[in-house]
Amino acid sequence: MTILLSVVAWLITYLMHSTILLGGAVLLVTLGVVRSDQARDTLWKVALVGGLLTATVQLALRLEPVVGTARLTPAAEAELIDVAARGMAPSVFSPIGRGGREDAGPAASAERLAGDVREGAVGVPHRRVDPPLRRVLSGVNISWPGVVLQLWLFGALAFGLRLVLMRLCLTHQLASRRSLSDGPLVRMLDELRASAGVRRGVRLSVSDGIAGPIAIGRSEIVVPGRVLDGLAADQQRAVLAHELGHLVRRDPAWLVLGHAIECLFFMQPLNRLARRRLQDVAEYLCDDWAANRTGGGM
Repeated sequence: MTILLSVVAWLITYLMHSTILLGGAVLLVTLGVVRSDQARDTLWKVALVGGLLTATVQLALRLEPVVGTARLTPAAEAELIDVAARGMAPSVFSPIGRGGREDAGPAASAERLAGDVREGAVGVPHRRVDPPLRRVLSGVNISWPGVVLQLWLFGALAFGLRLVLMRLCLTHQLASRRSLSDGPLVRMLDELRASAGVRRGVRLSVSDGIAGPIAIGRSEIVVPGRVLDGLAADQQRAVLAHELGHLVRRDPAWLVLGHAIECLFFMQPLNRLARRRLQDVAEYLCDDWAANRTGGGM
């Protein structure tokens, strides 16, 4: 039970932290406080993963929020424990007087009960007034942390399956790609790597199953067949430079991470917004990266 409560507490803490971070990022960008693409790129990345780190640190170190925590007073806690032990709520009992009639109001009820106690009356009759829902659920024992955890797991599984299907669809589209080991595009890519100081090898592939060029993994660029035949040399160079920029910036890894966070923590809608904004900023930055290394615009 302790582990269950800890997980639910972490989820609630994450939801609050991520809302503050992501909401703050949206506000800063909307107000124009953060304007440059590089600054916005950093801001969205920090906002996207920051809630995971801060929530973990707070619970690991048992830090209290600045605004404090809500706690029951000792008297209220003792009363709650007593009520739970008896399986009844104080508000569902109304004392009945010795004459068999119900008291007219709270003041009269309190006065009559005090009189019974002073006179030594014991076993003062009470009438239990249970709402219909309480009578139906009287024998049901619900673990609310367990319910919350199960709902989260089911939701994460559903969104996770959607992400897996998307990846399988992309894998199917790229299944027929062929690797290029020589030719003008390969030499062009090698020149771009050398000028950018990229030492690791980058695989260049061609696929007719995709509409546009993409960078995948850590070191692969896939271009559609029309890039080989339908573009001029300067356009080919710009396309390769743009996709190489994605690999240098590790954008494919950030894209996978963003999708994973969006699926696992579906209850935070701002994650989707942050992931999309991060993708948009990455495109602008890769355009600039490519223009600086090709001497022209995209």
